Amino acid sequence: MQFEQHEAAFRRAVRLHSRRDFLSRLGAGIGTIGLAGMLNTTRALGGPVSESPLLPKRPHFRPRAKHVIQLFMPGGPSQVDTFDYKPQLAKHAGKRPDSVNRKTLRDTKNGLMPSPFSFRQYGQTGKWVSDIFPHVGGCVDDISFIHSMHTDIPEHAGAMMMMNVGALQPNRPSMGAWLVYGLGTENQNLPGFVAMSPRAQPRGTLANWGNAFLPGAYAGSYVNLAEMKPDAVMRDLKNTHLSAPEQQQQIHLLEQLNRKHLARLEKDQDLV
Repeated sequence: MQFEQHEAAFRRAVRLHSRRDFLSRLGAGIGTIGLAGMLNTTRALGGPVSESPLLPKRPHFRPRAKHVIQLFMPGGPSQVDTFDYKPQLAKHAGKRPDSVNRKTLRDTKNGLMPSPFSFRQYGQTGKWVSDIFPHVGGCVDDISFIHSMHTDIPEHAGAMMMMNVGALQPNRPSMGAWLVYGLGTENQNLPGFVAMSPRAQPRGTLANWGNAFLPGAYAGSYVNLAEMKPDAVMRDLKNTHLSAPEQQQQIHLLEQLNRKHLARLEKDQDLV
């Protein structure tokens, strides 16, 4: 008789509580603490809302740019063959004036070499552009060219550090870390910035997107595109047991269940 009473009480409890209710109460509610951390708020525990270090920050000036994409291409074409027109190279071809007689990693005893490409002026600004990029020349008035950057580092690895970190030693935050530190990010579900490489990590490795003495939240997330094969990253991406129409039926069923769950709770839409 006592067993039957316990069984009846258990069945009533099952009807009143769903599996989600059971999981939320499991372990004296410890799972709810984890959920609060995932939602980046302590409101569920009766406390104030915690602030993420990546929350957007108001800039000093009203911004006009909406998106910024940096393409850092070491080993690309020389600036004197693209947008940095230097007619004096042709004038002093084969010579080594004292002003350019600097020590480099390569043998330059043959003197200065002019660009093998011709240059033309484009736009209202009269910007000199190599014949390599005639289409770019058609929109030079909408492009900002900076020719004042320079360094005395005669090798690529040091130049890469100077470009991304601003110093030869890897003890300074990268440019991306500084930007996230100063501006934050509107997307709180992704890293502040992502460093993507088509082959492997460049020389200087982590320092090129590292945070140095800034908090770890401002460090970039490295992604090696050569190894980003969908099947390797998500092993269950393809369903070998069900066809595409059957998987679509599963999706519709899950959507219906989620809508019924939301209609029953009528509270937090993040639980859909």
